[in-house]
Amino acid sequence: SKAPAWEMLTAALEAFEAAEGEEIMSALQHSIDRFMELAESEGGQQVTALLQELQRRCHSAQQRGDDKKAALLFQLLCLALQKQPAATVQAAVAELLPLQQPFRQLFAAHVASTFPEAARQQLAAWLLRRFPDAARAFHES
Repeated sequence: SKAPAWEMLTAALEAFEAAEGEEIMSALQHSIDRFMELAESEGGQQVTALLQELQRRCHSAQQRGDDKKAALLFQLLCLALQKQPAATVQAAVAELLPLQQPFRQLFAAHVASTFPEAARQQLAAWLLRRFPDAARAFHES
């Protein structure tokens, strides 16, 4: 069965899908941070589940043309990824980055400003090889 923390987080994501606003985004960022800490201590299955859930919701929002919601969900995905190994990060964003340029800009900005140094260098090189249009975000961060 899913952990209570998972149920709470998915309920928060449902609320986010239905509404909007800085307060919800801020609360969700905090919840994801906390969830990732708990999930890491219990093994990786919950982490994988959350990353997949955020990917799915982001892709779904993008497909229905809700670019603003998709960008916010992508931002939450970046937040959840910041302490993950580079290979996990690449796998999580590989299908989303080609969808729209703002995703690449957001990802580059997150990598440049919040990811640990070792992952930052590896991910920056990976991103720029695939999407040279993301270079500007690195220079701006």
